[in-house]
Amino acid sequence: MKIPELAVRNYQITIVVFILLIVMGVVAFLKIPQAEDPEFPISIFPVIAVYPGASPADLEELVVEKIEEAVNDLEDLVRIKTEIKDEVAVIVVEFSAETDPDKKYDEITRQLNSIRDELPDDLYSLETLKIQAGNTNIIQCAVTGENESWQTIGEYAGKLRDLIASVPGVRKAEALAYPGMEAAVFIDFRKLSLFDITPGNILSAIQSDNANIPGGSIDAGPLKYNIKTGDGYASTDDLRKTIVKAGNGSVVHLEDVAVVKWQEEDHKYTGRFNGNKAAFVTASMKKGYNIRRVRNSIYSVLDSFEKELPPSLKLERGFDQSENVRRKLSRLEKDFLFAFLLVIITLMPLGFRASGIVMVSIPLSVLIGVTGLYFAGLSINQLSIVGFVIALGLLVDDSIVVVENISRWVRQGYSPLAAAIGATKQIGNAVLGCTATLILAFL
Repeated sequence: MKIPELAVRNYQITIVVFILLIVMGVVAFLKIPQAEDPEFPISIFPVIAVYPGASPADLEELVVEKIEEAVNDLEDLVRIKTEIKDEVAVIVVEFSAETDPDKKYDEITRQLNSIRDELPDDLYSLETLKIQAGNTNIIQCAVTGENESWQTIGEYAGKLRDLIASVPGVRKAEALAYPGMEAAVFIDFRKLSLFDITPGNILSAIQSDNANIPGGSIDAGPLKYNIKTGDGYASTDDLRKTIVKAGNGSVVHLEDVAVVKWQEEDHKYTGRFNGNKAAFVTASMKKGYNIRRVRNSIYSVLDSFEKELPPSLKLERGFDQSENVRRKLSRLEKDFLFAFLLVIITLMPLGFRASGIVMVSIPLSVLIGVTGLYFAGLSINQLSIVGFVIALGLLVDDSIVVVENISRWVRQGYSPLAAAIGATKQIGNAVLGCTATLILAFL
């Protein structure tokens, strides 16, 4: 085994190499992405079909069976799990873990496009989602105001969402848990009778432009109709000018027989923060970014936004995933300090030099590990931190064994140079073998 001898006899080169490794490790630690969880591919794809007015039986016959038949032809398919409710079906397609998620997503998309003509024309939407392990919210805050309207709260939440979305490293920002605004049509039945028009005529007239986006509802006494609008309606004024009847030289517009106005959607659910009305704003992080730096950038935006809020509104900071990462790294630092203390206590009888060698090996090895993670495109997360903690025990054990053997050779009369080379050669293979065995046990 010539490596110990080369390293000891050419100590100048060894010192330079160690300095380079330390510099690379520090630079890598400053640049390496930090996150709570690692990124790993997931080949599971929910396919969501929305068919307004369809019963579960209709959905199964007209939509689900055709989708399952098309997807079932794909390779590496593990299973298909379907859940059907009124108007909505969720088909979860799972492939083998070793498959490429992007490739499988494209295959599913092609299969669904190939059967689109076989599906009902009035199928509202058919969407395939990607599941990503790292696509979790790193920040959640709330715009609260118990005495403010939902419209005002929602407007400010939307502004904050747009500001956060522009922060470098933010994958997606969302504003949630408040009712949106919709166009509502209130019919005057007396005027309908005068013009010989039915609520169905109004519904057909509104939907005739195009039917892509839910726009609101028509209130016709005991009945309520969902309306859909497209790019043809830019405002309620456009909606009011909709022609509902024409003939005999006269034209009847919607505003002639109904009142059109913006109003809040039905409150299916609303948000509360500490008991107060709230709209929540969340943000997820892109792959390859440092969570603490992204968090600091977001908090700078929050600080500026908070100063612009009216007195009736308040910005509350809720969930912050970067705090979890900070606590885990803090615990790792405490483990290192504890390891240093144990090394000093254990090796002090051998002298300060022996203790110093072992203590230096700990941060040096960790920096080498961080450098490896950085160039491999990985991040510091809770799994890699656990790995460092395990490696810490191995490093201390191996270093102590080698240093004690060198000290034994010195006590036997060998010179420090000969002892460093000979003692390391004597047990080097055994130490490497034990360490390799432990590493393989964790793979």
